[in-house]
Amino acid sequence: YRVPLWIAWVLGVTGLGVMSIIKADSPASLSIGLPILLGVSCGILSTATYFPVLAPLPLSANAQALALFLFLRYFAQVWGVTIGGAILQNELGKRLPAEFLQVVLNNGKPDSSNVDLAYSIIPVIKTLPEPLKDQVRVAFALGAATGASASAMRARAIG
Repeated sequence: YRVPLWIAWVLGVTGLGVMSIIKADSPASLSIGLPILLGVSCGILSTATYFPVLAPLPLSANAQALALFLFLRYFAQVWGVTIGGAILQNELGKRLPAEFLQVVLNNGKPDSSNVDLAYSIIPVIKTLPEPLKDQVRVAFALGAATGASASAMRARAIG
């Protein structure tokens, strides 16, 4: 079980690391192709980790072990999405131009009441004039890259 798990972790950390090179002006093929490494890693990890957990147990304990294993896995995924969303939200609050925040937000300052900042700006981006549009795209790309870097650091710390 060790070889597939090591391969998956190496692919996962590498995939998260290379995703941090995506910039606002990166081609779409790069944004589509690079997450494949991460997807392959997640696929291997989600299937290969069942066997080492269940192998040493008697057959009568498999149901309880698998239930706890799945609970912990999904609990960790929820925290991962929450942390990633918080990083993106905070980075957007710091990096978005002030004139854009005046348009999107009522008071022009991101705070805890603007929890859907990342989702609320996506439909607005295509309607912006050109210099502001590029600034918002760069802020979004840098925020996403920071989130990918933080995920890679968490993965290295865990693995």
